[in-house]
Amino acid sequence: MVRKKRKTTVNYLVKTRGLASSSLPLPVDIRDIDLPTAGSVRLAVSTTPDTAANLELNLEELYGNLVQAPDTYAQLKVLQLFRSHLKLVITAAATIQTLPDLTQTTFWQVAQDSCRFIFRLYLHPSMKAMRKTILPILDSLSLYDATFPALVASTGSSIGDIIVSEVTRFLDVVLAQSSDLDATIPLDQILALCEYSTATELLWVLHHTLKSTYLVQLVEYCNDQLRLIAAPIVSYHGQHDVAAGASSTDNDDDDTQPSEVVVASE
Repeated sequence: MVRKKRKTTVNYLVKTRGLASSSLPLPVDIRDIDLPTAGSVRLAVSTTPDTAANLELNLEELYGNLVQAPDTYAQLKVLQLFRSHLKLVITAAATIQTLPDLTQTTFWQVAQDSCRFIFRLYLHPSMKAMRKTILPILDSLSLYDATFPALVASTGSSIGDIIVSEVTRFLDVVLAQSSDLDATIPLDQILALCEYSTATELLWVLHHTLKSTYLVQLVEYCNDQLRLIAAPIVSYHGQHDVAAGASSTDNDDDDTQPSEVVVASE
């Protein structure tokens, strides 16, 4: 009897995108990352008195280009292009603020949904290698509240509100996990979160001003998990920190093995 090969995501991508003989890294499969909406907006912008152009922010197109990209490098180019569009929005802010109210409102909604999606991309474990490219996109979006204060006031919603919503959404999931589960991935995500300065500042505001418990819970979670992860290292060193010249000939099955220390260190 011939055993049927299990269909994997990698095999699927190779077969459907013709990458079997390619030396380029396979694209990251982002299809399980939630896209808030498929909104889009076209803006007639001007960065100088003599230039005019149409700038489009299209979440559906961004998502589709990331999904259909043939390799990781192509995905990085898609993200870099999207960031250039977001930066152009800041440059053309004065022109955008003269556009019809409906266009501005649509733009603000697309900007907020973009922030949600990019934040989810940033923290997703599969996107770890791309975080250095994604973080500047979040930084650009974080400037929008100061760039468009009238839109914040008229809509009653800010990019900061979106970041708070996404941070607390992420922490609700992490803090609800059983302590018995491997925390390596959540701790890596938390480290990435700390590298996003706007998120950490807002987390402090929640703690200091609104008396939220998220920051305290996060510190306690990291403390507990790091203690568990470091336990083999502590145990190993404890077993070998003995007086000079002392030795033991007994074999103790409970002794921490070097292999456990290597795993914990990694």
